[in-house]
Amino acid sequence: MDFSQKNVNFTFKFFLFFLLGIIFGGFWIFLGFKQGFFIANSASQSEDILQKHNFSQTSDNVKNSGELGIFSSQKLKKIYSLIDQKFYGFAQKSQEEIENKMAAAMISGLGDKHSEYFTAEENEEFQSELSGDFEGIGAVVGTHELGAKIERILPNSPAEKFGLLIGDIVISADNNSLAGLTTTEAVKFIRGKKGTSVILKYLRDNEEKTVSVTRDSVNIPSVDAKMIENSPIGYIQINSFGEKTPSEFHSAIVDLKKSGAKGLLLDFRFNGGGYLTSAQTMLSELLPRNSKIVTIKENNPINNESLFTNLLSSPDTEIPVVVLVNAYSASASEIVAGAIQDYKRGIIIGNKTYGKGSVQEMFPLGDGSMIKITIARWYTPNDKNIDSEGIDPDIVVNFTDEDRKNIFDRQKDVAQKVLQKMIDGTKYQEIIDSAKEFSNS
Repeated sequence: MDFSQKNVNFTFKFFLFFLLGIIFGGFWIFLGFKQGFFIANSASQSEDILQKHNFSQTSDNVKNSGELGIFSSQKLKKIYSLIDQKFYGFAQKSQEEIENKMAAAMISGLGDKHSEYFTAEENEEFQSELSGDFEGIGAVVGTHELGAKIERILPNSPAEKFGLLIGDIVISADNNSLAGLTTTEAVKFIRGKKGTSVILKYLRDNEEKTVSVTRDSVNIPSVDAKMIENSPIGYIQINSFGEKTPSEFHSAIVDLKKSGAKGLLLDFRFNGGGYLTSAQTMLSELLPRNSKIVTIKENNPINNESLFTNLLSSPDTEIPVVVLVNAYSASASEIVAGAIQDYKRGIIIGNKTYGKGSVQEMFPLGDGSMIKITIARWYTPNDKNIDSEGIDPDIVVNFTDEDRKNIFDRQKDVAQKVLQKMIDGTKYQEIIDSAKEFSNS
């Protein structure tokens, strides 16, 4: 298959690199609202674009009732007839309620955790969340048998203000036990509107503590950059791939170089993804022009697309680069890490990434509701799909219990040492060959 460069056409296909496994059923939750991003432009524009592509009930892209295959089978018709005639109280249920339940069941029946049906109310909330309107306590949590374990505290958040720390295990919220719950289920008890409070019981060093946290708006900076003290290393933490992230990333690189940066440490840990176009533009800062960064493969090979770095970019292909990742790095983060790894442009350090190698597209249904379904897989420049597999770092660095107790960022410390060696002239392959020198796996 000859994958030609179709960047312009691709941006009109509003695919969702949507981290359902992380956002709705897994780890990456800000204890505010769920987070997800489109590959291309903003969420609010998606319906207009889809309508331009005739994705509607009357469209030629949607089969009519006589062509619905399994969904118009005699078996399903018989089930509906029996429910209509026999189910007690069926007549008291509204058409909207029945439609919502049936639509949700239909999508759930696909067995794909990244595909989902949204009612009109859920979709409205979802669109608000996509716009960056987060309210909650401002922490990132992971699953734990006793409750929800805090993996990250956002700067200036209620969680930080009220003294919560990384490693704390929240065992209850307003007397609702979180033990045995999924992260999504636990978060429903913790998050809430600005100005409301939640009483959290948590474990710290096996000691139970209680705190009342007042929820607030949570500001999630897209890019944080600074020089590492007493070193020539510029540190850039990328928290998401939003619309403004590429310009902020570019400005950060320029400012760090002016401040004497001879190497860049890019931190994608806990970055759940974002706009593909943002990842494309950011990679255009580091890879040669017209470098393939990702290929999207659909059911029909004729629709496959490859994206490339920008032809008009002015990349710095020489400055040493180290990338930090962990199990919460997903989607667009993995596209960037995968491309940098495939081209041997930098060293990847940390833990295996989440493994979100599928693409979702969102289809509005005309009444405010919508479905989001998996329509493709994406592949790295070396034609590797990382779905459910993740990206293995070049150097594995794990946190120890002592690190957590002392709030010591071992991964960042190792990354600084590796990057300093690269700045001093150590070649890429020499670093890879000596990986065990830095790894504690």
